[in-house]
Amino acid sequence: MAETMNQSDELDRYRAHVRGWLEDNLDRRPIDAPELPMMHEDGARVEAARKLQRVLFDGGFAGITWPTEYGGQGLSQAHQEIFDQESVGFVLPAFGALHVTTYLVCGPAIVQFGTEAFKREHVPAILRGDELWCQFFSEPAAGSDLAGVQTRASFDGHEWVIKGSKVWSTMAAHAEYGMCLARTNWNAPKHQGLTWFAVPTDATGLTMRSIRQLDGSVGFYEEFLDDVRVEDEARIGEVDDGWRVASAVLANERAGGAIGDGGGAGSARELGADLVLTARASGRGESGAAKDLIARIRTEDWVNAQIRRRVAEVAEEHPLAGAYAKLSSGILAPSRATAAMQIGRGAVVAWPREEGEHGEHSGIATRYLGSRAVSISAGSNEMQRNIISERILGLPREPSFDRGKPFNQILRDASNWQS
Repeated sequence: MAETMNQSDELDRYRAHVRGWLEDNLDRRPIDAPELPMMHEDGARVEAARKLQRVLFDGGFAGITWPTEYGGQGLSQAHQEIFDQESVGFVLPAFGALHVTTYLVCGPAIVQFGTEAFKREHVPAILRGDELWCQFFSEPAAGSDLAGVQTRASFDGHEWVIKGSKVWSTMAAHAEYGMCLARTNWNAPKHQGLTWFAVPTDATGLTMRSIRQLDGSVGFYEEFLDDVRVEDEARIGEVDDGWRVASAVLANERAGGAIGDGGGAGSARELGADLVLTARASGRGESGAAKDLIARIRTEDWVNAQIRRRVAEVAEEHPLAGAYAKLSSGILAPSRATAAMQIGRGAVVAWPREEGEHGEHSGIATRYLGSRAVSISAGSNEMQRNIISERILGLPREPSFDRGKPFNQILRDASNWQS
């Protein structure tokens, strides 16, 4: 009992410290400020976020749950939750999707699997905002089936030579490194013979090309690696043991923020508050139909938040639980975006030119156009259901024609396959 009280007192003191520091060091966020899309391309925004990330780092609020020996604070998830709660309403580093890839996916993987020298070099730089990381995961022929990657890495003396292509690398042009999955053993089954590497985005032999999206913006990139050379020190994890790293990486990505992050870039909205603003701005603040939609989404927001909080509590012991958080968000995002369009109606379908590309109403339309991405990226809703049913609940696995076969044999059989 005394131990519980002491812990509670310590968390109360921490909350008071957070409140005071936020008031003294960060600006308040206007309640009606529009939220920019996760993949909004803006170099000035990223640079401003780097400066704010350094403010968090210097204040002791970057990497709250990360190890102290690499620049983190070594505190508990409860401390992270306190900061997340108290920082709502303040201007935080707005890296967009690079926040997820850097602080929720690649950074934790480096902490877990990187060599001591690698961690001491890169983790503090990540927490300071000096290094942002993107994902060189998917390929034209390997999306949801990440184990099917064909990018090749061959050891040449003291270097690895990487050749292949990657696609759907979010905001890669603003990152310093890409965490790259390559095949290092073609005679092993496809889930074996994989290795991860840190590839500088300015590496010789790396060509990056932007992909224009449905809303006209650029947020995704494709990369062509033509004999890109990296030192063996750039390897993350053991040679041919990349699927073990991938399992942790994908669990973090699916949790999508349920696990403590390295900065503080979360949503500054209270549950459903943005939809209330949309209703008022479109002249439907007193509409019964709009109120019903807001009430439904507010409930769904709350349920999603509880799922994510529960996943965060059990993530260390049950890393696959991130599939629940990912599935919940994948279901909610399209529902939420559709509700916002139904509430705003014509005002969010077309808006005055003077609002620009990222005004209040245009943000709603952009989120609607991109809302299905949450149901697909980091593993589709269907894949999350498979993970939950097969790997958590222990139901029978779906049939697989390539299980246990050497990867080069899989490719040979696929090329000779006839219907």
